[in-house]
Amino acid sequence: MKKTRSSRQLPSRYVTAGLAPEVKAVLPSTFPKRVVTIAHHGDVHVVTDAKPKTRAEREQLKDLAEAYLEQAEQVLELDGRRDEPLVLGILTQRGMDGLWGYPVKYTSGACVDANVVALRDSTGGADGEAIIAHELRHTVTFGHQLATGQAMPEYLVEGIAEVTGAGYLDRTNREAEGPIHQKAVSWMVDFTARDAEVVFGHDEPKGERESKRVNGWRRMQIGAQFIEWLRVHLGGAGVPDVVARFDQLEASLSPECSFEQAFAEQLGVPLREAQDAFIVFLEHTRDDAPARFRGTIWEDTWRIVAASK
Repeated sequence: MKKTRSSRQLPSRYVTAGLAPEVKAVLPSTFPKRVVTIAHHGDVHVVTDAKPKTRAEREQLKDLAEAYLEQAEQVLELDGRRDEPLVLGILTQRGMDGLWGYPVKYTSGACVDANVVALRDSTGGADGEAIIAHELRHTVTFGHQLATGQAMPEYLVEGIAEVTGAGYLDRTNREAEGPIHQKAVSWMVDFTARDAEVVFGHDEPKGERESKRVNGWRRMQIGAQFIEWLRVHLGGAGVPDVVARFDQLEASLSPECSFEQAFAEQLGVPLREAQDAFIVFLEHTRDDAPARFRGTIWEDTWRIVAASK
């Protein structure tokens, strides 16, 4: 089934305009200076430093802009505290490098702060749209952190964003169009109980090799699998609205309400108990990928990956 678009109309051709004052006000100082607006709707703006030379390049920018406008409206509904614009920068490699101040060859997208996300202009199609969903989710988390002064563990911050991105592909039936996410699922098959123990902080990594193994991308994917395990398996029946509960959890954090306390209140079980059960699940499914992905947002993607082997 093809993805359905909203009724909003973008320009029929690639057009540019200057930046609105409210957009200039939220862009960080390291953001590329020579950017133009290519789409906007209400408080949602899409800007770029790219200079497309072909029709295909212009169409890709339009498709990414449209996907962003749709998804950003959902974020605005979720994040009721927002009183500033949401800005997507579709940036060239040079623009991405300048934004961070060093080369970021393997970074396709990034959440700069609660108002600005960036996507490399070469990351198009379903993967690009899923990465937009991932980074937009981070703006919600930024908003919660600014409001409460508290934060969830990093593996869950990244995990929720990754579930949001993969869920976008699942919801729009576009798993076959997302090679980056297919590759991610092919690696998730090899996650071990030990990986989760270290990511959760139950044990220290043994040596530099294991430390590198569980940091960064693997930590994000362990967090995502844990969240999906909660949705599908916790208590036998799972928690269908687990992401919404994490929204409430983030909003409830305070110096008087720790993450562990909020987790137990929202999910109905202590955090350590849920983590231990998930670790057992990883051990039991180490050689059974279909069981590991059954019922999850990665089930169809895994079928595509398995069929290609």
